[in-house]
Amino acid sequence: MKNNKKKGLIVSSTVVGLVCGLALTQQQAKAATVDSANEQSSTIVQAPKADKEVRLSTLSANVNSNDKTNADDSSTANTIENQPTATNGKDTDLNVSASNEEANKQTPTTKAATTPELIDQGIEGTSKWEFKKESNDYVLYIHEGAIYDIPSRDNRITKIVIDPGVKSDSTLQFGYLENLTTIEGLSNIDTSKWTYMSGMFQGCKSLTSLDLSHFDTSNVTTISQMFAGCSSLKSLDLSNFNTSNFVNLQWMFQNCTSLENLNLSGWVLPNAGDMQYMFSGCSSLKTLDLSSLKAPNAFYLNNLFDGCTSLTSLDLRNLKIRDSYIPMNNMFLDCKNLNHLVLGTKVLFPQQAEMGLPDVPAVGTLVPGTNKKVTAPYWVVTSGYEQGKQYTSDELMKMESRDAITTYDWVAAAPVAETSTESKAVSRLINIHQPDDTTKAITQTAMIKRQVNTNEDGSIDYGAWSTATWEAYDVPVFAGYSASSKQIPAAVVDGQTQDQVVDIFYEPVEQTITVQYLDNGKVVGTQQLTGYVGETITPNYHVPAGYELAASPQPTIKVDATGKQVIKVNVNHKLVQSTEIKTFTRTINVHQPDGTIKTINQVAVVRRTVTIDQATGKRTTGSWHTDIWEKYRLPQIAGYTPTKSIIPTKVINANSQNERVDVYYKANK
Repeated sequence: MKNNKKKGLIVSSTVVGLVCGLALTQQQAKAATVDSANEQSSTIVQAPKADKEVRLSTLSANVNSNDKTNADDSSTANTIENQPTATNGKDTDLNVSASNEEANKQTPTTKAATTPELIDQGIEGTSKWEFKKESNDYVLYIHEGAIYDIPSRDNRITKIVIDPGVKSDSTLQFGYLENLTTIEGLSNIDTSKWTYMSGMFQGCKSLTSLDLSHFDTSNVTTISQMFAGCSSLKSLDLSNFNTSNFVNLQWMFQNCTSLENLNLSGWVLPNAGDMQYMFSGCSSLKTLDLSSLKAPNAFYLNNLFDGCTSLTSLDLRNLKIRDSYIPMNNMFLDCKNLNHLVLGTKVLFPQQAEMGLPDVPAVGTLVPGTNKKVTAPYWVVTSGYEQGKQYTSDELMKMESRDAITTYDWVAAAPVAETSTESKAVSRLINIHQPDDTTKAITQTAMIKRQVNTNEDGSIDYGAWSTATWEAYDVPVFAGYSASSKQIPAAVVDGQTQDQVVDIFYEPVEQTITVQYLDNGKVVGTQQLTGYVGETITPNYHVPAGYELAASPQPTIKVDATGKQVIKVNVNHKLVQSTEIKTFTRTINVHQPDGTIKTINQVAVVRRTVTIDQATGKRTTGSWHTDIWEKYRLPQIAGYTPTKSIIPTKVINANSQNERVDVYYKANK
């Protein structure tokens, strides 16, 4: 496959804007003396008053017009008075002559050394700030007030602390602070009015984590290069981002080489236009779950996953690529370990584009993240459109239609040395407890099986259990009785299904005269009889479930006019016997000389009587009855002798186990 990757220097308009706009956020006027509250190590002598200088707000012509907020504000933001010459190596745009600079040099009066050490301080907008050395850290403190950007870009900064009450109507740029490891108080900044976050943390190669859960991005349109070059970031959760107005996302995570976990769940990009190089160089990402990422409109998508060399799995089901802009080359360039790909119906790549998807490696190559090996140099449809069909990488990228979400995987399998079959019987016992106190038992048995693969390395893989069905059973109808269930539905039996016992009980039909059934004086059930006033009826007593009559009740009842007639009948606990079963299977696999396997399944069912007190639920069990697996005689095959000629009869009890017997034929010498 051709991998046409253009190498070259990519210069972002954001970088240009940062450099050109640096003059706006560099040095401010130093305080005349050190604030005693800061416990500084030296006293700074007041510098001679310098002429007022006006800094130019030079912005790159490529910067979005939304990024110029405050660029043309009143001169107080761009006019600096009493500005001493910078002496700490920071960039500055002051045009101070060499002679004037020499005249402004001051000699500090040294005091006893204490920590922290004040390096610089000033006012940015209306916010006071200090830059201090604290042990091995260089800390920039930003206090309450309105600022345009961070007030110092000293590359020694390792930590930034932002107080509550700091306000900024434009993006704070932390880009290219290469030693910055920590930002505290980022949640104190209200980002709801920001429209631009491009390059916000770009080049901060020492940042290892960021908590952006508080960020309000509802008005942000440009977020390109926001984390580009953050090569120490290992995890990033952006699931809270409001992405509804995102347009430009190019280079957003480019060269985040340590990034292993990236959460973009819930992202919807209705306005996305530029996403090129978005994940380029994220060489530590193994999986990227974009299954919920929705980009329903056309977008520009060059080198989207270029250089994601560890990526094994990718789900793009909700992207729309068919009508995207034509330049979409090298989308999967160098994704050499990508072996699982999910594509939706609208992910159809332009025919004239070169997507850069690497070829499936040679047969025998271990599939990354699995114990499988490539068995053919193709992709195969494992679910969805045209399941089972195989494609080369080029053919997959050139597909012109797909009518369902489809999963593609490398053609691979675990090496298998031997294949056999395991069987299991699963039973459902239905106990029909009939009104005459007899029990009718119906046993439904379903046989399922699965393939057992013994691999070359001795490991065993089990295939999926087959399925079978317990048929629906219609419960018998008895006049004057209501069954606890009218039908026992059909059920699918699989490998997770256990033996089941279903009990069906019958209750008498309610009457209008209340019959109270008493157990030692306590009402445990009632019955309603129908009749007319003055009518003498012969009741058909139906005691509550779990009880039986203690003595013969009155044979006839004369219906009175009270409407509250109660007949009291004493009852005893009813004992019901049922049967409990256990099913055991002996699977005999006869490995015949021609390589086929004949499987014989012997099923034994052991039973015991269970007496249930229907009133209390107490169970009393009898002894288990045994069953047998019949003797099996191996067929004779001319020229061969079986390893076992007879599988003997075996008595099965409740403590038995399922068994598997393998018999092989050996050629006679």
